[in-house]
Amino acid sequence: MSRTSMAAAAARLPRSPIYGIGTYDVDGSRADFEIGWDELERDTDWALSVLVQAGIQKGDLVLFSTPNHEGPWICPIVRSLRRIGASYATSETYGWDSRRFAMYLRRLPVKAIIGIGGETVRALAASEETLSSLMTGVGVVWARPDAVSALRAQQIEAATYVPLGPALGLGLPGEHGARVNGAEWAVSDIGGCIHVSNRQPRATDFDAADTGIYGAVEARGTDHLVVPR
Repeated sequence: MSRTSMAAAAARLPRSPIYGIGTYDVDGSRADFEIGWDELERDTDWALSVLVQAGIQKGDLVLFSTPNHEGPWICPIVRSLRRIGASYATSETYGWDSRRFAMYLRRLPVKAIIGIGGETVRALAASEETLSSLMTGVGVVWARPDAVSALRAQQIEAATYVPLGPALGLGLPGEHGARVNGAEWAVSDIGGCIHVSNRQPRATDFDAADTGIYGAVEARGTDHLVVPR
């Protein structure tokens, strides 16, 4: 049986009522949430639009620096890359995995990085190679808020990647902040902390859910722009 036939056969099998379950922490308290199939498709459509605007193309190689528990936020991006026809490699965001992260950059033509955080930046700063030399040829970098300033200090322009409670924040190159899908989420600043509410039906409803992220909210077309502090 060919791969195409296997995929078609698998698509006819019954599937679970939900895609999966995510979890995030706010001030030490865990919030679990279910993820439906319809919302996964909408989240993927939106992530695809951001990646295309950022210049990700068929044949590009994207390097993730993300822990496994961020699957609920990364999955729409992965599905978007498959639609584009881009490949991806994975590494963890922790400092102890910085050597594997750097190995990909040395050996493969990485065009974009998603999720690099402060631990990785600090670990690589202690190595013989500079980040700027490692990232030669990388066109787009999405970094966590704790890494953006450090990268820019080394003349590495970085857009922002940040999970905002159940919502995905993904900026565009040149923007100082992370975009959030305005059709899917209402985003508000309550006492300096970002809160989100779902605009469309989701498997789990959110009403001004605290994300634990401090920052400001700006309008950016039909989306929100969250500038973390």
